[in-house]
Amino acid sequence: VYLCFSKCCNCICSLTSNIKLCNCVCYPGTTYYLKQVNLKANSLRVKRGDTVILTCQVDMSSSSDTGLQIKYSFHKKHDLLYNVSSSQKSQRYELASVHVSHSGFYCCVAEVGNKKKKSSDINIKVTGLPKPLLKVHNTEVKEGEDVQMTCTATDGIPPFIFTFYKRPFQKTPSQESNENNKEETVTDKMSSETSFAIDDKDEIVRFTCSFVSLLMYHAGKSPESNVTIVTVIEQLAAPEITVHPSSNVTEGTLLNLTCTTKTAPQFSGNVLLMIEKEKHIISMANNTVYYSTTANLQRAGEYKCVASVGDFQKDSKKKIIVNELFSKPELSAAERINEHNPITLQCTVKSVSQNNISGPVFAIYQNRNLIIKNATVQNQGTYTCKVTIQSITKESAPVNITVYVQLSKTSIFSDKTTDVILGHNATLQCKSEMGSPPVNYTLLRAGEVHSTITVTKAFEQATFTVTVNKTEHYGEYRCTAENRISSSKKYSSSFNFTVIAPITGVTLTMIPVDGVEEGEELILLCIALNASKPITYKWYKGAEQKLLQTKSNSSESHAYLTITTDHQGTYCCSASNRANTMHSAEVNVTVKWASWKKIMSSVVLLLIAIGTILACLYFQKFKKGK
Repeated sequence: VYLCFSKCCNCICSLTSNIKLCNCVCYPGTTYYLKQVNLKANSLRVKRGDTVILTCQVDMSSSSDTGLQIKYSFHKKHDLLYNVSSSQKSQRYELASVHVSHSGFYCCVAEVGNKKKKSSDINIKVTGLPKPLLKVHNTEVKEGEDVQMTCTATDGIPPFIFTFYKRPFQKTPSQESNENNKEETVTDKMSSETSFAIDDKDEIVRFTCSFVSLLMYHAGKSPESNVTIVTVIEQLAAPEITVHPSSNVTEGTLLNLTCTTKTAPQFSGNVLLMIEKEKHIISMANNTVYYSTTANLQRAGEYKCVASVGDFQKDSKKKIIVNELFSKPELSAAERINEHNPITLQCTVKSVSQNNISGPVFAIYQNRNLIIKNATVQNQGTYTCKVTIQSITKESAPVNITVYVQLSKTSIFSDKTTDVILGHNATLQCKSEMGSPPVNYTLLRAGEVHSTITVTKAFEQATFTVTVNKTEHYGEYRCTAENRISSSKKYSSSFNFTVIAPITGVTLTMIPVDGVEEGEELILLCIALNASKPITYKWYKGAEQKLLQTKSNSSESHAYLTITTDHQGTYCCSASNRANTMHSAEVNVTVKWASWKKIMSSVVLLLIAIGTILACLYFQKFKKGK
């Protein structure tokens, strides 16, 4: 270990004593200062196959350029690509014939002396993926088989999206862009496999593929791969469907449909044939299938013959036109009829396609009852007309007939009570047992219209709410009812409420008002104000409200209680009827002495005074005599 005492000199050291000391001779040294390191590229976005030139430039200052050596290193992310020492203040590094995997972040590091500095990162993007390689496992397949294939990417970093394309050999623009003829797969490997089913329209098919790197989406989509052609060997001919007598017939004609198919000579086994209409199988058999029916408008449409072997199918179609033999019948009638009036129904057919047909058969239905004389409630409903010509039956559109019934007598009632408290609401119901809705019910009070309610359902009652604010509102109440066929209004009988007036106040009066003497009777008069009878009166004594007496169902607006003077104290009373209960204020009963007691008391006091005076006079006389 050399112990140096100078940092500014190059020292030549010698052994002195037990310590190695530096004998320093000072002369000028070299000092370096790294300001900045920059990395540049000739282009940050290049195409596949181009050359990328990276230039690392150093911005520095030094005390001398003699013996200058700069160490350069080029990096992609954390991987070292190239390093070199140079006396120049810039250094180049070339990436020749780049491909997509060269995309990424690059930087350079410059080091001189004990100084080191790193440049900022630059992002280089390489576009243009190469064609992938497509390998088809079988280039000749039978109808119904699958074609297996593998697509391999030759550049890029997974994961990839591989797209496989299936196109006819002689393509049209619509077939070229058909999105249904492609498959997409996602994988983190360099290759992907898929399969395509061969359908009945395939003869010679072209397959290609392409791919996209999810991590390098800027590289875009690769060109399509090599084209591989697959030949399809036909096993089953398209089925043939025949219609007898014709595919254009008139209603009532007997139709016969036959479906057959042909197979390749090397084919063995049965072919399942099906006749379908609107995706419903109507007949099914092996090798040949038949279907017979009588033509009508519902039988018109497209019929499909399907030949099936395992999961593979071929089909052909035939459109059958059925012309109308006669038009749909029309039923006419008045839709609204009053009860007991006749119902008139008319069924007509406006057009018939043939002249030599047998006579039509007409029938009018309503609950299977064909004879109607006069309208009743039971006759209302839905009517139809059916016409039959040459085994073809057609039904008219339905006609709804409503039979209106006259109103019966109207009744008025209350389903709660006939009593009503003054100031409260009450309800009344009006109803007619018979009559077609809508029915207008009107409530009359004392001959004046109170309100009107319209009910729209059969046997529904009208509910009225009335407010009884005066005693005169007890009645009389009546209902009127009318519907659209009423010749006049139907009136109910009259209805009256019993109006109960609540007690508005209670007073308790003492007679005589100035109190009584001992031995006399006292009357406590309890009065209920503005109240309906009957009224129940009660008298109470003291703060504990001790009940003294009760008078029930009184027909008077007042009642009284007679007490003796022994019952002095505080009193109150209450009055109650069917509406409410109220209490009076308290009164204080005081008892005076009787008159004889007052005279006796005065005489006694007078005698006491006379005796006192005589005693005093006697005492003075006795004192003098002594």
